[in-house]
Amino acid sequence: MMGEAIRQQRRRLGMTQAQLATLIKTQPDSISRIERGHHQPSLARLEKIASALEISPEALIARASHSPSREILALLKEIESLHPDAQSFVLESLRKHIAFFSRENNASYIHA
Repeated sequence: MMGEAIRQQRRRLGMTQAQLATLIKTQPDSISRIERGHHQPSLARLEKIASALEISPEALIARASHSPSREILALLKEIESLHPDAQSFVLESLRKHIAFFSRENNASYIHA
């Protein structure tokens, strides 16, 4: 649920609903309605919320959807925003992890 993803990120930052509302120029009750799932933010408002919460809209959507495919796309967007040297490091690390978990003997780590 989008509201829960927003709430979790807001709390990670130690931010109140009132502080978030001030940052995006809305009323605290609007944030409350979104977080409780009584209202879905428009794309424009979602972008403002994401910016205020220091996260990409794609990452918020991925967290809300619990869809691995969407989460992977959101991570790709985040990797694309990194410096090329950091991108190379992250991609090489991912390749090593994928190779490790692709081996049958290591699959048990995932389900442990």
